[in-house]
This record gives sequence, structure tokens and C-alpha cells, in this order.
Amino acid sequence: LFIAGLQPTSRPDSTAGSLVARLEEVRERIVLEWKMPVILRIASCPATLPAALTQGLPLMVHDAIVNALKHGQPSRVSVDVQGEENRLRVVVSDDGRGFPFRGRYDDAELAEMGAGPISLRARVAPLGGQVTVESTTSGSRVEIDLPVGQGGA
Repeated sequence: LFIAGLQPTSRPDSTAGSLVARLEEVRERIVLEWKMPVILRIASCPATLPAALTQGLPLMVHDAIVNALKHGQPSRVSVDVQGEENRLRVVVSDDGRGFPFRGRYDDAELAEMGAGPISLRARVAPLGGQVTVESTTSGSRVEIDLPVGQGGA
């Protein structure tokens, strides 16, 4: 059931409410499976979203959280979602040991280095989004920036 829940649905609900519900489901599953606190904060979200985004974003958030738990060994993870003008920005941060590299790198720099969350970048790119990673010895911050409106996802 867990793996089936991570697959895109055949009839997506493209409302902000369904996205919030799906993100909360992802959070709850991870908390149960990993026994790790995950904080989900949603500041704002457009009322209507592209179907590809409501399907893809929970998978991206899951990917980012699990990567942090597997590789960074944090004591907590937080997810912040903020809707901006024609954009949706998601930040997954943790207090773990960070990535093997230090500093802040945008999508192009990560690709050039062959570093960062490669599977996450592969999920974000088809939606026209960008991934930025900031890594320190006291944690990491993965930012996902996705277009929402015209010409976007």
C-alpha cells in the first residue's frame, strides 16, 4: 500500500486541498516508518494547481525527506511550502550532517558537479522547476522551485 500510494493516480485532483492532503499523508507515512519527527508547514498554495504538480510534488517531498533520513542522519526534518506569484516553492531542511559537499549550489551547478539529489532533480526538471541545495556540517536545505501558471507545469 505504501508503494502504491507513491504512484501517480490516474485521475488527479488538481486542487490545493488535495495537494495539502497528499503532503500530509506522505508526512504521516514517513513519521510511522522512520520514527522521526517531520514538520509540515504550508503558508499558502494556489487554489488550483496543474495536475502534474499535485501528482509530482508529494513524490518529490518524499524523495527529499527520505534522502535526508538515509544520508544525513538528522534528528528532525521540516517541509515548508510557499505559494508565490506563479510559483510554488518547497524547502526541505534538516539538522543532519549535510551532503558530502559544502556550500550553496543551484541546479546547473549540481548537474555540472554530478552531485546532489539526482533522482529529485530528475523529478523536478520535467515540470520546469529548479533544485537548489545548501549543505553545511549542521544540516542541509533543499529548495524546489516550480512554475504554477501559464507556461509552467
